Amino acid sequence: MERTAIISGVSRGIGKAIAVKFLSEGIKVAGIGLNDPQWNYPDFKFIRADVREQQQVEEAFNIALDFLGDKLDVLVNNAGLGYFKPVEDLSSEEFIEMFEVNVFGTFYLTRLAVPIMKKQGKGHIIFLGSVAALNGIAEGTGYCATKFAVRGFALSLFKEVRQFGIHVTLIHPGSVKTDFFRNFPSVEVGDWMLKPEQVARSVFHAIQCEENCNVLELELRPLILPSK
Repeated sequence: MERTAIISGVSRGIGKAIAVKFLSEGIKVAGIGLNDPQWNYPDFKFIRADVREQQQVEEAFNIALDFLGDKLDVLVNNAGLGYFKPVEDLSSEEFIEMFEVNVFGTFYLTRLAVPIMKKQGKGHIIFLGSVAALNGIAEGTGYCATKFAVRGFALSLFKEVRQFGIHVTLIHPGSVKTDFFRNFPSVEVGDWMLKPEQVARSVFHAIQCEENCNVLELELRPLILPSK
């Protein structure tokens, strides 16, 4: 039977790579984002929505569910952003925006997905965490705070939904070569970083786990760091 997935932040970077991987494996995908990737996959539907806005998320989710045939096997909470600067230079607006996207957007989608998965008696919820959910990062006070929050949310959710056959997985990538670092000027993007496709393969690996097995946390790191 064809599997189905909703992926947030699908327009570029890791979210886009996950969508392409899923589609290549025969998974039907509804992608939520701000910019249409303009693909011609018959099993893909793009839905424009800002995950900070609860009403937009609810409307997008309903459109996605209709496209997927009222069945949801996988939810990938990928949408996220970060501002990196000394705490005294971090504006209240930037701090709030990170929480709205990284935490509230994740909550809005997950809350909608759980009842459907409970009714099905199965499902898998993926959270794109970060090594910033495991360690503090200088100039990353706000971003780390959001990712620590997401990790707490996901670990608690696992204990809440496991008895309903719902899997929960946190993927914690280190540095990934995307435009994420546009707001982190002290980091120089390079080929030493992980590729979005590598993260996507790890996500796909996690959802392949057997029925009575759950990959709860998976930390990904570049093997070799650039020479100083």
